[in-house]
Amino acid sequence: MELPARVGGKKDNNKDSKLKWWQLSLIGVGCTIGTGYFLGSGIGISKTGPSIVISFILAGITAMIVSEALGKMFVQDPQKGSFRSYTKKAFGRWAGFSSGWVYWFSEMLISGSQLTALSILTRFWFPNVPLWILETICEER
Repeated sequence: MELPARVGGKKDNNKDSKLKWWQLSLIGVGCTIGTGYFLGSGIGISKTGPSIVISFILAGITAMIVSEALGKMFVQDPQKGSFRSYTKKAFGRWAGFSSGWVYWFSEMLISGSQLTALSILTRFWFPNVPLWILETICEER
């Protein structure tokens, strides 16, 4: 599936002017992540005001430290399974098993919040449709 790279622009007969499948995938990932961040940030800012910037800075520093540590561990000992494998190696099978399931549950919670965020944004166009119907429609896609 290829879409034109430009809409409403000059006609270009160049074959490179179409979006590739991986570019469309990256656009989809960016939209999903952006929806969650902007909707979540908007709710947080409306509740706490500009002081939420401190929380964003702390979360950014924490994410940077964790990604730096994972990167260093991967360079020293490349393994399949990322942090779960390193946790298992350092603390035993039970810790690796637990961290893998905690990661899985967090991903399930994040996907639910992303569906809710997408449904809330979809309500802009369909204000009279209940939220649960919009979530069901977004889930099926």
